[in-house]
Amino acid sequence: MKTLLLALSLLTAPTLALACDEHEKSAKKAYGEVGLDALAALTTTSTGAVIVDVNKAERYALGHIPGAVHMLVLDGKLTGAALPVEKTTSLVFYCYSEQCRACHLGAEAAVALGYLNVSVYTGGIMGWQKAGKPVEATSGSAMPIAAPPVKGQG
Repeated sequence: MKTLLLALSLLTAPTLALACDEHEKSAKKAYGEVGLDALAALTTTSTGAVIVDVNKAERYALGHIPGAVHMLVLDGKLTGAALPVEKTTSLVFYCYSEQCRACHLGAEAAVALGYLNVSVYTGGIMGWQKAGKPVEATSGSAMPIAAPPVKGQG
């Protein structure tokens, strides 16, 4: 009996792994990823792309990528600034850092709403600042400080 169970588990394990691989591939196809240089170019040209900061309001106020709008992801839905009506508009989501997953949640929410050109910048505001890129502050502080992310929302 043990031999039969072992044989069955060996036969189904690759199938389960393949199913997980296929799920990951399909999830990755829903939205892309942009690098630092591509994102920096979007901030200096009028491409019509919308950069979305999904950090907590306090973090956004301390410093955000120039021109970024602020939204939160709550229960899988985007709240805050309105997204463009045109579903082909480029949307780029970012959060706190590479360890934060909020930008991915934001991108998934946008895809669920029917947006077709969705990407994430995984470096977050910390990667942006570490690279010496400019930030806009809305709180009156001249230079943003590194604030630790709140679990689940950078």
